Amino acid sequence: MCCALVAAEATAEATRILETVARGASPRVEVLGLGVVACDVRGVKRLFGDAAQVATLCRAQAADRGVVAAVAVAATRTAALLAALMPGATVAAIAPGTEAAAVAPLPLAVLDRLVRLEADAAARARPARRTPAAADAAGVPLETCKRWGLATLGALAALPSADLFERQGAAGLAWQAMARGADARPLAPTAEPHPFAATVAFEWPIEAIEPLSFALGSLVDPLCARLDRGGHGTVTLQTTLRLVTRALHVRRLGLPMPMRDPRVLRTLIVLDLESHPPPAGIDALTVTFEPAAARVVQPSLLARAHPRPETIATLTARLRAVMGDGRVGTPIAVDSHRGGAMAMRPFVGLDEGGRGVDGLPLAMAEEPETPATSAPVVALTLRRFRQPPRVRVELDRGRPIRVRPLEPGRLPRLACLGGRGVVRQAAGPWRTSGDWWRVEAGEPGPEAKAPEARVAGERPAAWRARAWRPEADAWSHEPSSPWDDDEWDVVLESGCALRLARDRARDTWVVAAVVD
Repeated sequence: MCCALVAAEATAEATRILETVARGASPRVEVLGLGVVACDVRGVKRLFGDAAQVATLCRAQAADRGVVAAVAVAATRTAALLAALMPGATVAAIAPGTEAAAVAPLPLAVLDRLVRLEADAAARARPARRTPAAADAAGVPLETCKRWGLATLGALAALPSADLFERQGAAGLAWQAMARGADARPLAPTAEPHPFAATVAFEWPIEAIEPLSFALGSLVDPLCARLDRGGHGTVTLQTTLRLVTRALHVRRLGLPMPMRDPRVLRTLIVLDLESHPPPAGIDALTVTFEPAAARVVQPSLLARAHPRPETIATLTARLRAVMGDGRVGTPIAVDSHRGGAMAMRPFVGLDEGGRGVDGLPLAMAEEPETPATSAPVVALTLRRFRQPPRVRVELDRGRPIRVRPLEPGRLPRLACLGGRGVVRQAAGPWRTSGDWWRVEAGEPGPEAKAPEARVAGERPAAWRARAWRPEADAWSHEPSSPWDDDEWDVVLESGCALRLARDRARDTWVVAAVVD
C-alpha cells in the first residue's frame, strides 16, 4: 500500500511539512518534487486503521500544520499519485485490484504531470545522464493525444499496445502502463536529513595535538561508518574547537573528491591542526562532515593506474604542514609579460580519465622524427631562478663584456663565474616593461597631504600597485610593482650560457636564468 500527499500550494515549506507527516506514518518516504510526497503504509493497519482512515488522518495532520493537501491511498504507487494529483481531490482510498477503473476517468493532464515529476526525480538521481532532448520528451504529447481523440487515462489504456509502440516507442508503452495504474518503478525512499556531526567535551582542557588525535578517532570512525552505510562520502571537513577562553577555533578543509576512509580523514585533520594550532587549551571538539555522493570508479584495462585521491590528499596535507599554506599546489600561467611569473592553486589530482585540473590529458608529447640526413636536434632548457642572484656586469659600448658574481654562495652551479667571466657572445638587449598601469586610486593619506615629507620620485601612499590574480583561490608571490628590464643572452668563455637582466630604474644586474 502506498499513500500519496499533494499540497495545494507547491512550496518548499509545504513539502517539508508533508514529509514530516509522512515520516510519522512510515519510515519509507519519497519526495518527488515540490509539494508531492509518497510513503509506504504497508503494515500500519493496527496502528492507524484501514486505508481510508490513514488518508483522513494524514490530511488532518497536514491541515493542523497549515497545509491543505490531497491524500490518496492505493495498492500501487502510481494509482495513489494519480488520484492525489487530480485537481480538486481531497481524500481517496482505492481498493486493491481496482486501480485501472479508479484512475480511468482522470484527464491526461494528470498523467503528464506525473511523468514530468518522475523525469525530474530521475534527473536529480542521475544528473550526468540528463540531456535537453530527454527534458523535452519527458512529458506526454497532449496535442497528439487530442488529435487521436484521447481525453482520459481509460482511453489511453484501451489503445492497442502494438500500434501505440509503433507510433510512440517504449515511452508510449510506459505511459499506457501508468494509465492502467501499474507501477513503472518501486518507491525509492529519500534519505532523512541527518547532520553528520559529532561532539565530545573533555573533563580537563587538552593543550596538545597528540591526545586530541585519540579523541578524533571516537568521532570520525562512527561518522565514516554512517557515510559508508548511506553510500556517501564527505567533501568538506570542519573542525570546531571550543577553547578555555570561550572562543571558537574553526578549521575547514576542502577535499578533492568525496572520501570516507576514517584513517585518512583523521590524518588530514591532525595535520591541519598541527599547521594551525589553537591559541589556548581545548574544552570541546566538534567534527562536521558535508556528505556527497560517493565515487564509483571503474578502472581501465588500458590506462595507467593513478594514485588514489586519499593518498594525494594526505601527501599534500603533509607538504603544506612543512612548507606552509599556498606553497603546495598546481602551477598555472599568469596573464603577465613579467619573466618567470607564475601562480599556484590547490592541487586536485586527476580524474578517472587521467585528465588534469584543466581537463587536459597529462600525456607525454612524442618527440618529432628527425630525418637521417639532417643534423640532430639539440633541445635547450631555460632554467629560471626564483630568486635571481645579483652580479656585476662590465659594459663596452652598451654591451656586456664581463660578468662577476656579487653573491658567490648563491651560484653553486655556475662555477664558470668564479674565473674571469669574460663574455664571448652576447645577444640583446630585449626590453620588457609592464604593470605600470596596474594602479588603483585610494583615499589621500598623510603622505599625500605632506608632499615635502616624501622622498623625491616616491609613489604616494594613496596609490598602491595592484597585482593581477587569475583566480580567487590562486596564490602568487610575484611582485606587484612595475618593472622595466633589459635582457641579454650571453655565452662566457667557459661555455656557460646565461640570461642577464638589468633593472633600468636601479641600474642593477641579476642572472635571470641559465641555459642547459
